[in-house]
Amino acid sequence: MSFLRLPRRNEQQLRNAAQEAFDYLYAQIPTTAAVEGERFLELGHFEALAAATHLRLDDLSIYLLAFAVDESAKSIYKISEKHFVAWLGGLTPALSHTAAPPCKENGYASLFAAAHDAVVALNNTIRTSEERRNKFYQFLYNWCLKGNTSSDRVDSAKELWSCFFSRLPVSHTPSEGQQRFSAYVFFPRIGQWLDFIEARNDAAAVGKSGKLGIEQSGVSFDTWAQLVPFAQFTNYDAYNDEDSWPVTMDDFVAYVQKTSKGKTT
Repeated sequence: MSFLRLPRRNEQQLRNAAQEAFDYLYAQIPTTAAVEGERFLELGHFEALAAATHLRLDDLSIYLLAFAVDESAKSIYKISEKHFVAWLGGLTPALSHTAAPPCKENGYASLFAAAHDAVVALNNTIRTSEERRNKFYQFLYNWCLKGNTSSDRVDSAKELWSCFFSRLPVSHTPSEGQQRFSAYVFFPRIGQWLDFIEARNDAAAVGKSGKLGIEQSGVSFDTWAQLVPFAQFTNYDAYNDEDSWPVTMDDFVAYVQKTSKGKTT
C-alpha cells in the first residue's frame, strides 16, 4: 500500500501569486493614469497592507515589514514592487500544504499569513539581537526622516521614538515580546525627551525659506543615531558635554537639570 501524497504546489504559480498579491494591494488606491517605471506601495496603501497581513498602523509592525522587504530602502515611506514581490515570493516554502492556494478570491490569505509570521519572527530577532535592533533603528531614520522636509517631520520622529523606546524596563515573556511591536530599548526619560524636542521645535528660529532647520529641531542624523547609547544613562552625573555628544543631548541634560532644580526649590 502506497502512502497518500498531497499534490505538490506549482512553484511558478506561487511566485506568480506574489506578484498578484502586490497588484491586489496596489489596486486599493485607484490611479487615473498608467504609472511609468517601478511602482511602490505608499502611505495610501498601508491600511490595506496592514489589514491583509494582520499588522497595525499604530505600532512599528508595518515598519518591520518594510525593513524585512528591503533593509536599504531610502525612499520615504515607499515599498518597492521589485523588493516586495521578491520577499513575498521567498515566503512560499513556508505556506502550509493544507492551506488554500493564495488567490484573489481568498485575498491571498495564506501568503499574507506567511508575511505576518515572517514579521513576527523578525520582531523576535530584533528583540534578542542588538546588531539587528540597531540596524532597524537606523532603517527608521532612512525610511521616514532622511530627506524628509515636511512640516510634520518632528512629529514623525516623536512618534517613532515613542514606539521604539520604553520608559519602563523592557520585560516580556517570549510570546508577548514576539507580538508586541514597540518598546525595544529602555529610556526612562523618554517622556521628558519628547517634551524637550517639542519645546525645542516650537522655539527654533524659522529660516527664510519658511522651513525649520534640522539641527534646530533636534532631529538631526547625529541626534537620532546617538539617542540609543544616550538612553543608557541612568542619571547625568557622569555626563560630560566634552565627550562629543550632539549639542541636542547637551541641551537636554541642561533642561533636565534645570527642571529638577525647579522642583526642589
